[in-house]
Amino acid sequence: MHIGVNLMHLVFIDIIYGYTADRPDMPEALGGTTTAVCFMAREMTKAGIKCSLVNPVEEKKTAHGITTYPLASIIELCDDPSVSAFIFCGRWNAEFVELLKQRTRVPFIAWMHESCFEPRFVQPLPQFEGIVFVSNWQAKTNEANTSFRWKKAIIQNAMHPCFADIFADGENILDAKSDPPTLFFAGDFPRGAFHIMPVLDELRSIDQNFAAEIFTSATFSPNPKTDKEYSDKLKNHPNISHVGKVGQIELAARAKKAAIMIAPNPWPETSCINLIQSMTAGMLCVITDRAVLPETANGFARIVPMEDRDNPSSFNMKIDHKAFAKEIAAALEEWRSNKALEEKLQDQRKFFLDHYQWSQRVQPWVNFITQMSQY
Repeated sequence: MHIGVNLMHLVFIDIIYGYTADRPDMPEALGGTTTAVCFMAREMTKAGIKCSLVNPVEEKKTAHGITTYPLASIIELCDDPSVSAFIFCGRWNAEFVELLKQRTRVPFIAWMHESCFEPRFVQPLPQFEGIVFVSNWQAKTNEANTSFRWKKAIIQNAMHPCFADIFADGENILDAKSDPPTLFFAGDFPRGAFHIMPVLDELRSIDQNFAAEIFTSATFSPNPKTDKEYSDKLKNHPNISHVGKVGQIELAARAKKAAIMIAPNPWPETSCINLIQSMTAGMLCVITDRAVLPETANGFARIVPMEDRDNPSSFNMKIDHKAFAKEIAAALEEWRSNKALEEKLQDQRKFFLDHYQWSQRVQPWVNFITQMSQY
């Protein structure tokens, strides 16, 4: 049976985070799974596909034409004959999935955002008919635990639209950048914030003519004294401006002025939206070769090798601070001396605009849902 786009009704289920479809419009920092669910549902709605969200909100609300239901209301959707598929986003609970499977015959799809399956919240459940991975790296890493029964697709994540609009057509990228060049880090502690100060200490022995803006919380431990000590140390470091976590619109405005994105990241990323957005903002990028990062960068970044780079279940691997600092120094030298830099950054920006916008993900999802309906 073929389901037309205007007859589709997709239900996105997130058991962890509570939000409505306007969450990306808020000034607070935004997580990757929430980003993906909200923008994918919004783009599908624009294309005429009905979408509903189910997550831990307290009451039913509607934004951007998309209704968010509390988890307790999920049975109402199980009994809705218009629903085409249930899509479990990021994490799921085995008992919850089985309960729903007893109430409905529509396809169940796992939208995998984690680096690997695990027993508590990311099980390869027999109730699923399909799985959507967000990168080739993630699909390959989890191949051994992927059921042969499932239909499979790789559909990448994409950028916040404010990064697509960061430069007007024909606008010069370098004219927007600050002097001295600004280093840019956005992320939490497991994704590299612990390594920023030692990396910049190493960098100062090579090059001091830079600024740095750090977009991360200084709250990372259960001990307020430890947090304050770290925060004070961060604020007192030369060259560093500790901005804290901000919403995507402010982050994009800051990214437009920044020169080099630095990501001494040991986390097994599956689809790095931060890297996508930094590339689109016209930054040179210095990253580790951890997990999906080289795949996402597509040859545009400077890469620092790590041991056991593809291990999906290790979250705090060692970073070579000296090697990372040397790559940043090389990027700073390129920034100052490369006469073809504007052309390079324009080519980089064009690539990410051509490949990483949410509107480009609608048709692959439609194709996959249609395949599921014929399962």
